[in-house]
Amino acid sequence: MDRREPGMSRRDILLLLAVAVVWGVNFAVIKTGLRSVPPLFLVVLRYLFVVLPLIFFVRKPAVSWWTMAIYALLSGVGQFSFLFYSIRIGMPAGLASVVMQSQAIFTLVLSAMFMREKVGGTRISGMGLAIVGLGLIGGFFGTEATAVPPAAFLTSLLAAFFWSCANI
Repeated sequence: MDRREPGMSRRDILLLLAVAVVWGVNFAVIKTGLRSVPPLFLVVLRYLFVVLPLIFFVRKPAVSWWTMAIYALLSGVGQFSFLFYSIRIGMPAGLASVVMQSQAIFTLVLSAMFMREKVGGTRISGMGLAIVGLGLIGGFFGTEATAVPPAAFLTSLLAAFFWSCANI
């Protein structure tokens, strides 16, 4: 009988830390890349250097080509194009990574609308708190000096919306 305590192994913790580091560094790399490359071209380069090598090592998912094309449009074209453009027009990279997490709100709303997901009081409270936080980031409740450019903020939200559509 195994008497180990339940929980995460060291390996699991290291993998979680690696994901957090890669996620965080990703936005700094995007900002650096956008200094010399237009946003849409950077999206093309991202997919070229990620997808092209992977097609030789990873099998096609068990979905139709139509489903893969829709996902590619929502994620690749929608999410990353708007994300890269928002950073290009003034969204700080660190805040972009936070605003992108609003995809959880959009995903919950879309899943309630299209998949009949139950949205209880706890989720509504959490969404409300998150929306207030987004308002603070967007400068709706702060001073003008702390505000993110409105177009950059809204474009980041649009990127998060496309991410949530890809989730669905």
